Order: sequence, then C-alpha cells, then structure tokens
Amino acid sequence: MKIIFKTETEILREIELSEMTCEIQEELKESFDNKPILKYEIIFKEGVVVKQCHRLADISNETVQTLTVTIS
Repeated sequence: MKIIFKTETEILREIELSEMTCEIQEELKESFDNKPILKYEIIFKEGVVVKQCHRLADISNETVQTLTVTIS
C-alpha cells in the first residue's frame, strides 16, 4: 500500500508501507501528527467489493492500493 501525505497543492511525503521502518514512522509522526486533516482518500485494489469493507477495521494492506491524507 502506498501512503501519501499532501496539502491541496503539493505532495509532502509518499511512501510504500513495505518500506516503513521505525525511523520513518517516527519522522512521519514528528512531521504530521499535529496537522489538521482535511480529508482521507482510499483507493482500493482491483476486485475488492463492498462486502469486504463494511467496517473500518476491514480496511487493510490487503484491500487498499493507496491511502492519501490531505492536511492543511
């Protein structure tokens, strides 16, 4: 899964979940944890159907292709 942090006008950070290390996770926390979220966009992998994602807990690396977090 790709995770993108962006503003309305620019991409701030783009990372593949498979590349996530403790250092990167700490960097992301320091950079974005206190930023207000404007919106989330979830792009699902091909073939995922609604019945697979009834609850937020159902949304996972197996079902999501890209998660975009737009911050102000």
